[in-house]
Amino acid sequence: MLTTEKNIRTMEAFRMQNLEQITKRLDELLNDYITKDGAAAGMAVGIVYNREPVYAKGFGVKNKETGAPVDGNTLFHMASISKTYVATAVMQLVERGQINLDEKVTAYLPYFRLEDPRYQQITIRHLLTHTSGMPDEDDYEWDRPQLDEGALERYVRSVWNRELLWHPGQGT
Repeated sequence: MLTTEKNIRTMEAFRMQNLEQITKRLDELLNDYITKDGAAAGMAVGIVYNREPVYAKGFGVKNKETGAPVDGNTLFHMASISKTYVATAVMQLVERGQINLDEKVTAYLPYFRLEDPRYQQITIRHLLTHTSGMPDEDDYEWDRPQLDEGALERYVRSVWNRELLWHPGQGT
């Protein structure tokens, strides 16, 4: 039994040593990328191993004007890449039977209302496939993110005066 425990500890030490080498090299590469290449003002990078965060570090600045540095906990707007995460989460709920793709949005968000009466036909599927007819957002509020519990409802209620660009399910 001691041999097995010793082997496990040795293997784990080897993995951690490799992780240290990898993160050291990653630090070098990302610092070079930010400082020499100037490709990005700043970024945060995280690595999860065995469901545990083993690396979280920031590089560069989050605000060029103030020079405030990025750290491992800096929040970034994900923009269009968030669609992948949202769609994945929704489909997981579909798999669990908690959401029906063809159910009306108002079944899940009863406070969703538009002046355009066609809004009542918008389904979850329409939202995921960009065929709801909803226009693009004019102001994404990048400079003033809302992160509190009531943010979703406030946003949904704020779009009441939007007119659909097409009948739900018809456009792309």
